[in-house]
Amino acid sequence: MNKIRFLTHSRVLKKQLEDQKFNRAYKELDPEYKLIRALIDARLSGKYSQADIAKKVGMQQSAIARIESGAISPTLQTFTRIANAIGKDISLV
Repeated sequence: MNKIRFLTHSRVLKKQLEDQKFNRAYKELDPEYKLIRALIDARLSGKYSQADIAKKVGMQQSAIARIESGAISPTLQTFTRIANAIGKDISLV
């Protein structure tokens, strides 16, 4: 009987990172994804839903979802409004 082998995200990413063009593009996006991940973590630790944040900043929940998924790149002003809604600020380190 044939076994089904599933690929993990880590294995696929490791293989893709071997490609120089992909690796370069991945590294360029890293700061944006770190910021998104920090906002998601802060939202979850504050026990806020996407709908809660959307209401506070005057956006649709679906817009928050698109930002968190990386599907759209919001302005710094929008990132700041979202951060403020969850009691955080954005600072450079």
